[in-house]
Parts: sequence; structure tokens; C-alpha cells
Amino acid sequence: MGVKPDQINELVDFYHAVEHLGKIAALQRRWTAAERQAWIGRQRRRLLKAGAEEVRVAIDAVCGSRPGKALKREREYFKWNGGRGRTD
Repeated sequence: MGVKPDQINELVDFYHAVEHLGKIAALQRRWTAAERQAWIGRQRRRLLKAGAEEVRVAIDAVCGSRPGKALKREREYFKWNGGRGRTD
């Protein structure tokens, strides 16, 4: 198409990112429903204010050093898409 890489802006879709946050929270079996919702709310605010980097740090914290397959898959979404900057 002849488009130069510096002419491309990629963004993470906010609602898609929140969907993945919900899946991560649902996998936290020790959390209550209120704790899940509070965590999702904090991460949503972080996405809107600072982008995906702070959210990736929070996800790494809840995943721990040996996450299961489902958590790894959800974490990968933010790993591979987080470099796209702010969510819109």
C-alpha cells in the first residue's frame, strides 16, 4: 500500500482490553466478586490515564511466577498489544 511505518498509529481497543481484564479477574478464584470488580475498575482507570504499561505490571503481579495456561493467554494479549499505546 506504500504506507510508511511512521505513518501508522495503532491503538488498543478499550472495550476489548477490558474484556481481557474481566477474564483475568475471573481466573482469580480466591477473590470475591467485589474484589474482582474493584481490580477491573482500577485497571480500567489505568488504561484510560496511562496506557497499557501500568496494567501489564498489575497483571504480572496477579499472575505470579507460574500462571496457568488461561492466565498466560490473557497476559499475552497485553504483552503483544500493549506497545500500541493508549486505548481509545
